Amino acid sequence: MANEIFYVKKDNRLPRLERTLQDANGAAINLTGATVRLHQKAPGASTPKIDQPATVDDAVNGKVGYDWAAADVDTLGFYHDEWEVIFASGKKQNFPNDRKGFLVIITDKLA
Repeated sequence: MANEIFYVKKDNRLPRLERTLQDANGAAINLTGATVRLHQKAPGASTPKIDQPATVDDAVNGKVGYDWAAADVDTLGFYHDEWEVIFASGKKQNFPNDRKGFLVIITDKLA
């Protein structure tokens, strides 16, 4: 997955979080019939900050997205995020699956 760090300013609900889910060879995962959730957790936290449904924007090309809620971007910090996919077969896989997750950084505004 390219661009493994995503920046968003505190209290900003744009830009939208979007990714293309890929297999180990870099090929897009076919998400036809799948559902997706976004999980976000601060390092060392015991419970997720986010555990919400995400959207499948383009199933054949593995594109997913998430629209921030106000509570998602209200706290400065570093967060590990991952996409949980439940395929039509009922099997589950998390992306990225080769590390803890990708990094989301909520930064402060100047004014």
